Amino acid sequence: MDTRIFVGTASGLWTLEGATSRPVEALTGRSVTALALGPASAWSVVDGAALWELRDGAWAARASVDGPPATCLAPTAAGVLIGTAQAHLLRLTDAGLARVEPFETVEGRTSTSTSAASPARATARRRGRRRLTSSATSTRCSPIRHARRS
Repeated sequence: MDTRIFVGTASGLWTLEGATSRPVEALTGRSVTALALGPASAWSVVDGAALWELRDGAWAARASVDGPPATCLAPTAAGVLIGTAQAHLLRLTDAGLARVEPFETVEGRTSTSTSAASPARATARRRGRRRLTSSATSTRCSPIRHARRS
């Protein structure tokens, strides 16, 4: 059985098969920020603005993401879910991407209930301290994991 590994990078998507690597031409020069494997296809978030699908050996754009950039995705039995910056959730439908409204109205969620209002920051505010953070340490839901070099 041959194993094929997809690697998403800031400059495109690559496949690794054995000792060989090659770029996926359809996504060359595009930022691939998330990858996920579904039951019948593979999915990717491209440039934070598009959802692409690999089906029958070819990558094709399936939907455009309007609004905050997409950061992660998860194929489910109910369809592909896409998470965005500013804590929004979208679902792929036959008509395109639609907001998951129950997620938008869950109790305790406000327009500031994203990472900027994390429990640690709220605690620091209550104690009168400022907490400095870097975007490099912000929590993201990207399923891409980076391997460490030995």
